[in-house]
Amino acid sequence: MKSDKNILVSEFQNFDTAGKGSGKRRFPAGVTGANLSRRRGGEVSDARGRKPYGEHGPRALVSGNVLITGGSGSLGTAIQKLISCDAPDRSELDIRSVRKCEQAMKKYKPDIIIHAGAYTDVSGAEKHKKACWDVNVIGTENLVRAVHGRRFIYISTSYVFDGEKGDYTEDDIPDPVNFYSLTKLLGEIVVSQYKNTLIIRTMFKPDGPWSFKRAFVDQITTAEFVSDIAPDIVKASLMQDLFGIIHISGTKKTIYELAQKVSPQVGKMSIKDVDVMLPKDISLNNELWKKLK
Repeated sequence: MKSDKNILVSEFQNFDTAGKGSGKRRFPAGVTGANLSRRRGGEVSDARGRKPYGEHGPRALVSGNVLITGGSGSLGTAIQKLISCDAPDRSELDIRSVRKCEQAMKKYKPDIIIHAGAYTDVSGAEKHKKACWDVNVIGTENLVRAVHGRRFIYISTSYVFDGEKGDYTEDDIPDPVNFYSLTKLLGEIVVSQYKNTLIIRTMFKPDGPWSFKRAFVDQITTAEFVSDIAPDIVKASLMQDLFGIIHISGTKKTIYELAQKVSPQVGKMSIKDVDVMLPKDISLNNELWKKLK
């Protein structure tokens, strides 16, 4: 007989997000985003719940060794410009390997781990589900287990929401519409089971000219360029008593409007023009973060 875990994995990997017009997506039985604000024993750990940052507000760490994953990516690169940290490359820290995760923890002895590495090709994830799953779900679980209670920061995404209403708060229930989004949500669920963890939902684009010839005119976002988002991500990561879920984002705009800031001649396109289902309004409410920082 399959274990409950294996049954769950099988159901998730068969999650159908490809068919537009196929109706409302549904999680496998018994799994929703509602449990993300709770830890063992039903103890509320969401930042809007029991003031997880303590009675006197979050305390910034004065010092500590920081290790980041995804050091060659746009966020990892930006973080390295802001603070001193270790960023082992993929050959040294392949998060798909339990052994390499444990070896990296022994070698670098970090006090804080910022997990910025991820499989982020949204369209590719529909074609290469195992590759996406192995990095975003299995890799995250391998890493958070290997840290043995050290402070762990998980960089998540506004794509965990279905985009039906926008202005999502930390209390809103996720409902992913594509496989990439699903794996990022499952990463959140994994991380939320461990102590001393913080999930940062955010959205950012690489600095420099727009990477594509066109940009979505009908997708609403609170994304900013990575150099504008990274300082707040670092600040939240160093807040010793801040855990649960926090949204870090910018102002509301369309993806096209964001692209025009760096590439005025960028063309227009619709989310309906691509071969993967995308959420329409993924704007995040960041009022809680504004109060804390």
